Amino acid sequence: MTYTKEQLIEQAKTRMEANRYLLTRLPPESATVKEVAMNLAIDEIALAALTAEPAKCGHVNLDCDDGKAVCLSCGKVWEV
Repeated sequence: MTYTKEQLIEQAKTRMEANRYLLTRLPPESATVKEVAMNLAIDEIALAALTAEPAKCGHVNLDCDDGKAVCLSCGKVWEV
């Protein structure tokens, strides 16, 4: 199966909400608390990755052949 980015974001948010609720209800000494806390941390990382702005390319790795400059990092092309 494949999922859209939006579906994955919503699933991560739903899981985070459920895990936060569980953490308020479980006894602190429970072994389950560590597992729920780890699942919450994983979902937070997933959500951050899914919602992060793409990195900007500095266009420092260029190939300048045939009258064109091509950024080898992002593929942008300039006429020279």
